[in-house]
Amino acid sequence: MVHLTVHSAEEALGRDVVSRLRGASTATWTDSHPHAPPQNCDAAAFVGHGPPEPRAIHDLLRAGKHVLVGTDARPARDILETLFDTARQANTCLAVVNPDRYLPSRQLIRQQLDAGKLGDPVLVRMHRWEPAAPHAASESPALPEPLVRDLDLALWLLGKPTDRVYAVEQRAGDLPCGRFLQVHLGCAGGGMALVDYADALPPGAGYQSLSVIGTAGAAYADDHSNMQLVYDGGHPRAVRTDEGTTYVAAMVQAFVAQLDAGGDPPGSVTSWQTVWGLADAVSRSLETGQAIAPGGI
Repeated sequence: MVHLTVHSAEEALGRDVVSRLRGASTATWTDSHPHAPPQNCDAAAFVGHGPPEPRAIHDLLRAGKHVLVGTDARPARDILETLFDTARQANTCLAVVNPDRYLPSRQLIRQQLDAGKLGDPVLVRMHRWEPAAPHAASESPALPEPLVRDLDLALWLLGKPTDRVYAVEQRAGDLPCGRFLQVHLGCAGGGMALVDYADALPPGAGYQSLSVIGTAGAAYADDHSNMQLVYDGGHPRAVRTDEGTTYVAAMVQAFVAQLDAGGDPPGSVTSWQTVWGLADAVSRSLETGQAIAPGGI
């Protein structure tokens, strides 16, 4: 049995994850800056919003603990590369996982692909539109963090190398927000992805959609179809039925299961180097206005 410590700055989320785990002895850990790694655990999982404290990850790895980083924002690329080196030197596992992969809708689409029900994926189409807000630091300074996560998701769903990247952008003046980016990924041997990101919506809820079209079928996940009309006086409101937080527990459960089985959890430095290479190609395409061949992909 894996003795796991779950860290989340959101106590309710941490407790929910702990209550859903199987095959692990768990305890919540809510201090963002622990004075010392807990001695009675084999592994730790960071979940929720915002990047975890790099020093906490470093101390856990050096103490021989396996670490899952499953937050919606990660430490900067150079810091993560150093932490991966620390894990290798300490002979421990550092798994950096994009939590969007574990959303129920994304998992269902991936299961349909793996079962061959959609055939070979030929088009992945993603929208992510958000209200204007400052962004956390991302692996590529030119790109918003959510777009980097979507690039990872596109690669995961396509399941094939990308050999061309073309990106365009419009900005609202010199503001750090008010951006619209559109990224086209071309795959060797056929297939492509079109990913767009905007952060110019008014304050409030955002919008996401995902379409995967294959040679034998298609699957869709769209916030628009998950809106419910609410009549509570005045004009009716449209309220989105979201995917909850159970996906966070599913992500941590997969990490525990891999450790328990003695396997290597996903989220290795190699997989992120591929995503970082793709993000660099997007940045170069934005700078040059040209299609770019990603290096090392």
